[in-house]
Amino acid sequence: MIPVSYSRQDTRGGGDIRRQDMPFVSNNMDFSRLQAMVRYTLPRPADLAVQVAADRVLTGRNVGESTMLSAGLLYTMRFSHK
Repeated sequence: MIPVSYSRQDTRGGGDIRRQDMPFVSNNMDFSRLQAMVRYTLPRPADLAVQVAADRVLTGRNVGESTMLSAGLLYTMRFSHK
């Protein structure tokens, strides 16, 4: 499984965050973001999978440009046998 997504947010007004102000709900916060994830189910044991994800804010106004990386190990627990 390899989902990739691009998202963009454009607000319709609001003010900029000034140096002496805290962020507020009515601030103008625009951004574009690219996300990708890879999940691979291991052949043995079949209940185990490895997942790696990345997320990058490409552009932003009143939003910090950042990169997020994550990795995980997933285990499927089966509660009933068919």
